[in-house]
Amino acid sequence: MVRKCPICSYNNEQALPLGYSIEPWLLKKCRNCGFVYLENPVLYGELIEKYAWEKTSKIESCNRKNNEPVIYFLSSLVKKFKTRFSKRDKTLLLIKKYLNSGLVCDIGCGEGALLIQAINLIKANIIPIGIEVSKVMSIKASERFMEFSGYAIHDNAIEGLNKIEKASVSGIIMSSFLEHEVNPKQVLLKSYEVLKSGGHVIIKVPNYGCVNRIFRGSKWCGFRFPDHVNYFTPKSLINIVEACNFTIGRFNLVDHFPTSDSMYLVIKKT
Repeated sequence: MVRKCPICSYNNEQALPLGYSIEPWLLKKCRNCGFVYLENPVLYGELIEKYAWEKTSKIESCNRKNNEPVIYFLSSLVKKFKTRFSKRDKTLLLIKKYLNSGLVCDIGCGEGALLIQAINLIKANIIPIGIEVSKVMSIKASERFMEFSGYAIHDNAIEGLNKIEKASVSGIIMSSFLEHEVNPKQVLLKSYEVLKSGGHVIIKVPNYGCVNRIFRGSKWCGFRFPDHVNYFTPKSLINIVEACNFTIGRFNLVDHFPTSDSMYLVIKKT
């Protein structure tokens, strides 16, 4: 599969792969718009079976632990500290402010932990809907969502959104999802269709433009092959959501701080 630029559809097949590429995965920088993306991603079928998130995440964690034990140890300490002393991460705070009632769809919901946390921790009046490509995880999410009159759909994002009534959802979450999606524009356009007027979408993705990526090079935590197929900067993230008719609801400097590996964006259907 030779993939064109997912933002401007330019064919970069003749462009040389970036030095961050790991054979056989070809990372390209679009000659037209400058977006960085994986040109030869796996098909959905392989993504469901061979490259399911619950499998690749364990492999990635083991690799980082073996290759960089000191950095892995320090990173684990930071995560444990945040878990112990911070009751709410940034995504939950954004959910509380923008998606605190009605039908809320979590695309790439995994086992449903995020929406369950939102309901229990911030006492949100949410009816959870999940879309998950992993069959095992979608079943677990459905079981958890049933308690709150919700459900999960086992499918890829586009087909899953096709199964939701248009203009019926008050909010959508794409937390650590859009970097995995081969067709991000189509997912955003479908999201716009199912969203009610005035509804919000919360997006969390790795920040390819951060100084950590420049400093760490190929060892940057945001590089995951072939899982991550889109490498957004603040500029390219704004470009793709505005091309899909959304307006920016929130994207302050603290949401895409140069030293942070992640960035957060809230967009709105007007």
